[in-house]
Amino acid sequence: MALREGITPIIAYVLDWETGGLSCNECGVTQLSVHAVRLNDFERLGTFMRYIIPYNKRTDKGTAKSKKTLKSKYDDGTTDQLMEYGTEALAVQGATMDMLYEKGIPLDQMVSEWLEWMDKMSEGCGKRATAPLLVGQNIPFDEGFMSQVMEYTGTTAEFKKRFRGNVDFWGNWHPTMVDTIVLGQMAMCHIPDITTYKLEIMAERLGINLVDAHDADADVEATESIFAVLGNRMRADNGAFTGADLKEVEKDKLRKHFKI
Repeated sequence: MALREGITPIIAYVLDWETGGLSCNECGVTQLSVHAVRLNDFERLGTFMRYIIPYNKRTDKGTAKSKKTLKSKYDDGTTDQLMEYGTEALAVQGATMDMLYEKGIPLDQMVSEWLEWMDKMSEGCGKRATAPLLVGQNIPFDEGFMSQVMEYTGTTAEFKKRFRGNVDFWGNWHPTMVDTIVLGQMAMCHIPDITTYKLEIMAERLGINLVDAHDADADVEATESIFAVLGNRMRADNGAFTGADLKEVEKDKLRKHFKI
C-alpha cells in the first residue's frame, strides 16, 4: 500500500531472540527473527531470520572499551569458555547444538547482515523522533540479549545510527521500545477473567488464530499480529470499535504455548 504524499513512514522492528537460557550475561543467542512493519498502515515490509553458531564468552563487558586494554592486536577478548546453551531451553525451541552448528552463521556475520537489511527496510524514514523503534513481547528481556550482541560485536554505535533511543545515567544507550504486554494490559486489564497477558491469551481475545510451531519467527508472527490489532483499536473513530473493523489474522506457523 502506497503512502499518501507528505507522510513520513515510521518503521517498527518486531523482534524476538531465542536464547540458550534466561541470563543475558551467561547465555548465548541461538536465533533472531525480525519483521519490519510500517506503522502508518501496519504493512510488513520484510523479514529477517538467522540461526547463530554457538560462540564463546568474552573477557570484558563493552567491546568498545575493552579494545583499549587488549594485550595485543591478536587478542580479541574471546575466551575458551562457551556461552551457556541449556538443554531445556533448546528443547523449547525445537533446536539442538548440532542444528545450530549446521544452520547457524557466526555472530559477527549475522549482525552485519542484520544491519544491512535494516538499511534497506528503513529507506525514506525520518530521523530522531520518527526513526525506527523496537517492538516485542516482554521486550526488556530481548534488549538484554541485544545489548550483549552489540557489545560482543562492537556495533553499538552502528545501532545508535539506525534506531531512536536514549543514553542513561551510566552512559549506556537504549533503543526506544514498545512492549506488547503493556499494550495488552492497557487494552484488556478491565476484563475480569484476564489474569495473564501471554500471546495466546491476547490473541484469543482479539480473534487472531494461532497454530503450533517452535521458533523465534513464530513468536514474532504472533507479536506482530497483536501489535497491529491493538494499534488499529487506537485509531477507531471517536472511540467506536467493533470486532468486524479489524482483520482477523490466521497464521500457520505459530506456537501453541508461549514462554511469556
